[in-house]
Amino acid sequence: MVYQGKPSTGTKRACPGYVQYFDLVFRDQTQSVQRKVENRRLKAIKNQNLEAFVKTQGPASGTLTVRAQSRQLQTCPVIPRALEEPPERDAICKFFTEFVFQTNNPDAQCEFFEYLLPLYTSARHDSILSLAASAVALAVSGGDPRLRPRFQMGRVINGIALKKIALAIQDPIQSVQDETLMAALLLGFFDRIHNSALGIECKGAHEAGAVALVKHREKYNYRSELSTKLLFVVYSQVVDTAFQLHGDNEKHSSELTDLVLNLPQNTANRLTVISARAAELRGIAKTVLCSRSMLATANEIYRILNIALEIDAQFNSWAESVPEEWAWYPASGFDCPAGKPREHFVYEDRIDFYGEPNIAKAWNSYRSRRMMILFTILDCIFQLETSCDDDLSYHATDSVKVMRELVDDVCASVPYLFGTKTFGGTGDRTGVEYPYYGARKLSAEHRRAAASLGAWSLIEPLRTSLSAVGLPKNQKEWMTRQLIRISIAYNVKGPAIGIQGQEIQSDEPC
Repeated sequence: MVYQGKPSTGTKRACPGYVQYFDLVFRDQTQSVQRKVENRRLKAIKNQNLEAFVKTQGPASGTLTVRAQSRQLQTCPVIPRALEEPPERDAICKFFTEFVFQTNNPDAQCEFFEYLLPLYTSARHDSILSLAASAVALAVSGGDPRLRPRFQMGRVINGIALKKIALAIQDPIQSVQDETLMAALLLGFFDRIHNSALGIECKGAHEAGAVALVKHREKYNYRSELSTKLLFVVYSQVVDTAFQLHGDNEKHSSELTDLVLNLPQNTANRLTVISARAAELRGIAKTVLCSRSMLATANEIYRILNIALEIDAQFNSWAESVPEEWAWYPASGFDCPAGKPREHFVYEDRIDFYGEPNIAKAWNSYRSRRMMILFTILDCIFQLETSCDDDLSYHATDSVKVMRELVDDVCASVPYLFGTKTFGGTGDRTGVEYPYYGARKLSAEHRRAAASLGAWSLIEPLRTSLSAVGLPKNQKEWMTRQLIRISIAYNVKGPAIGIQGQEIQSDEPC
């Protein structure tokens, strides 16, 4: 017989009885454990260790776009440190978030990042393109002093990609694929990042390889819209390198000019074609005017001068024929950080506002390259030594006047492209302000584009502007400070941005 009664406790509390033998009993979580779980979840969200991406079909262009799903970060489970994403995948996610975006103005498309995503999404994990993208992503991420080992990891992967692309260009199928050409462009970008971090100027070796690929592809350069766009990207980069090397590789730019001259061109591409002529002339002028082995005759100098004046007129016509949406206008507001003088970020209280960063970058390319032609004009006039010639005196005076206006326009674009950023590397940062037009501030898209590529596009225009004639001393000092600010924010050594003998230091956190 089994006793089924309830024991007497001697108190007024009701006894719940005995526990059944086959009941499963779970211990409730204590508040301490619950707090630990919540803290781990919040920490995972704060560090953004998990970034999910969704591929969606573009409405008109048919290209794929990547969108960061920030909402999923709030509901994702906490993953132990041993199971977190590896550095390579984390760097790739941040690279696509911070560098790959679609422009709202197709007439201004010129960066090859805009065409990377359609090729990357269809590439194999161990392909050349995937390896090159990983190397670039790790190099960009490794610019942060706290993540410096990633830079070394990027160098290792870059070496593997170089070996694979050397084999690919020998393959009759892989050598004509857009994926291989894009990989060559990415490897060239890695080379620029690597040399900038070491304070070394690039010599254009990867651009020469890309040119060789383009010449080998022949008809495959025109088989699709993407292939043609990649051709213009290579052409634009070769022209940029020609200016940086003072026309030393004008042969490559002239060869590609023949390939693109009869193709439909947008506004940015028309500027590149004019710039190619300017780079070629700069190389000729350097040989004729600066060579110690030959004495230039007056006829040769006049020939160079006349061509330079013709190219300068083409630059001026381009500036007058751009679409209406390319116009810039004074910004209505710019909130500078408290405790820092406005003069640190603005020169002569002039701030220009543009439709989007790509348009501002194209305008600065125009200013920098036109200044190069004006330098050539002044060099020729100086060599002729005919101060009594009224026409030459007029051209000299007008060139100096136009040059100063171009420099002022470059300075006025710095707040729009760089804002008040003083540290933090690529990626948008809280507290960084940009100018705005009207009551509404700039969108997150602009902040992301300006933080990643805006300042990089300012390096060459500012370097060129420092060589302009007749500038006030305080303006040159201001531009030098902006280059130092870029050097600090993006971990670029002084010699790579034209700063020699300058003390570069910062009291800002990285």
